[in-house]
Amino acid sequence: MAFEIYQKEQAAIEAAEALLREGRIAGPGAAEAFEPLPGDYRKLCTAIGRLVRMSDREMMAGETTATVIDELARVVEELRGGA
Repeated sequence: MAFEIYQKEQAAIEAAEALLREGRIAGPGAAEAFEPLPGDYRKLCTAIGRLVRMSDREMMAGETTATVIDELARVVEELRGGA
């Protein structure tokens, strides 16, 4: 599903760029005002993708840490029971 979201974002950027290329943005100064938006939106999507990947890595690290802590707790309990 996440991949589908990125595809929709990419399609929106491409549609905006096409509007600019084809000169379909009317009004005095409208095209000039609109021109930086697709590039800015592309940068925003890239930053969001990086944040999602960082979050995923942090979550995996947290799960690994929790697994290690659980294993250590089990070993401590075994040592207490065996002593």
